[in-house]
Amino acid sequence: MAKNVLIVESPSKAKTIKKYLGKDYQVLASVGHIKDLPTKELGIDLENNFKPKYVTVKGKTKVIASLKQAAKGADMIYLAPDPDREGEAIAWHIANTIKVDDSKIKRVLFNEITKKGVQYGIDHPRAIDYNLVNAQQARRILDRIVGYKVSPFLWKTLYSGLSAGRVQSVALRIICEREAEVLKFVPEEYWNLFADLKTEHNEEFRAQGVKFNNKTLKIINQKEAETHTKALENAEYKVVALTEKTTKSSPTPPFTTSTFQQVATSRFRYPPKKSMYIAQQLYEGVEIGGEPVGLITYMRTDSVRISKDAADAIRDKIKRDFGEEYIPKTPRFFKSSKKNIQDAHECIRPAKLDLAPEDVEKFLSKEQLNVYRLIWNKFAASQMTPAQYKNKTLDISANKYLFRAKGKVLIFDGYLRIWNSKDTSQDPIPAKIEENDLLNLTKLETEQKFTKPPARFTDGTLVKELDLLGIGRPSTYAAIISTITARKYIEKDAGKLKPTDLGMTVNKILVSAMPEIFNVEFTGKMEDELDEVESNKKDWQDLMSEFYTPFEKSLTKMEEKRLEIKQSLQEETDEICDK
Repeated sequence: MAKNVLIVESPSKAKTIKKYLGKDYQVLASVGHIKDLPTKELGIDLENNFKPKYVTVKGKTKVIASLKQAAKGADMIYLAPDPDREGEAIAWHIANTIKVDDSKIKRVLFNEITKKGVQYGIDHPRAIDYNLVNAQQARRILDRIVGYKVSPFLWKTLYSGLSAGRVQSVALRIICEREAEVLKFVPEEYWNLFADLKTEHNEEFRAQGVKFNNKTLKIINQKEAETHTKALENAEYKVVALTEKTTKSSPTPPFTTSTFQQVATSRFRYPPKKSMYIAQQLYEGVEIGGEPVGLITYMRTDSVRISKDAADAIRDKIKRDFGEEYIPKTPRFFKSSKKNIQDAHECIRPAKLDLAPEDVEKFLSKEQLNVYRLIWNKFAASQMTPAQYKNKTLDISANKYLFRAKGKVLIFDGYLRIWNSKDTSQDPIPAKIEENDLLNLTKLETEQKFTKPPARFTDGTLVKELDLLGIGRPSTYAAIISTITARKYIEKDAGKLKPTDLGMTVNKILVSAMPEIFNVEFTGKMEDELDEVESNKKDWQDLMSEFYTPFEKSLTKMEEKRLEIKQSLQEETDEICDK
């Protein structure tokens, strides 16, 4: 029998890790959580300091029996679920269930499922971190209380089967409020003015009217457009300024969970749930030449941190592939612009920097390759030199008007060599043109336009908004969107998220009933307080008490307003029911 037992939560991860550890280790999978709150009752003792009641997850009896059996004869048990709050809670439940002496249990973290990453984890074990466990436990209990206490209000007000969620309902509110902005938006008319001009060398180009009497040119209707056009027909067009300057475009940081989901949505139209599922496969291990290999680091992270080893390795590869001019003199490290990041892991990056996308292409599905190439290229680009552009601006006077033409030419691609090879720069400005040159007018043209409403959210832009507002955490974005979609509170229309009639109604009920709970500020504050529990600055039961006392009062007020809210949703019609 193996001396050591290592327990992860995923069978595919277990298979990859087994390859690195050898015969002294038995590697088993818990297949996710083995304990959770009961499904048919609240499962929280509100009178006894919010003590949770954990029960065995349905279908996990055999898994638990096998874990207990393996643990009996082992010298050491290593608990290695995912390196985050959720994984810490799974490890805690396993430790409590297998019932062996604490001295035989160690918690290990694998930021990457490679030989180096696994060995590092085994060499640096620690005890279970109860601050992480308590942060996860507090979140789970908060969500259970809100869902269990508020959902019945929806049933009585609208109909049975509806549900409310502490974070999902706020995401729904954000989508509904954007929809309200779109629906009430009144387009405003405006006109653009263009002059097609020719130099004495017969080079043609177009400039746009930008100023009139030294003020920004604003044209609001066709009559004004025609007045300006008439005033310009016989004007003298003269070059009054030609400026050239070189600008740089620097690469952005490597991926966090939020930015990865945003880009995967915009590039491949993958919903967050799908992009995370594919990333999980790459993290846990894919068969490469007959052996499972972990290809990326852990994909739930809010950090842009890069290890020096990884930065040095990718810089060496860039230098070999593209030349020394493509790497800065020193590695580039990034700092997060957000406050309250957990920074538990590095950014999302390739785990094996000797395996470029083209090296593993034949072993991956099309979707796996898309995601791996995206992560690889983003990380490599972050360590490359800036792109350089030559920018030109040409100002032309015409009576009291000023026209402007702009040009932009890519002169060195830098990181764009691999991140965005499509060059959208263009230079419409004639090569042989100088200040004080007189120009010939060939045509004046006006163009009617209308202002546009705020854009509806996509999966990616909603993730960006949630991240910006501090709502949810890297592990929750995908679940938030998939939950409100599954409940038919939102739907997709040409890739845009729109609330359904049901979603609008549910949002109206919740915001009317409990405005102090279902709002952005409160939800963001709760995330901050959960972070304080994780960093041992706040007791989780104190957090629960501070939440529940005002929440209970809100529940009472909400019940008092129920009939009023129900009546506000009803609409009289002249239709007669045939029943």
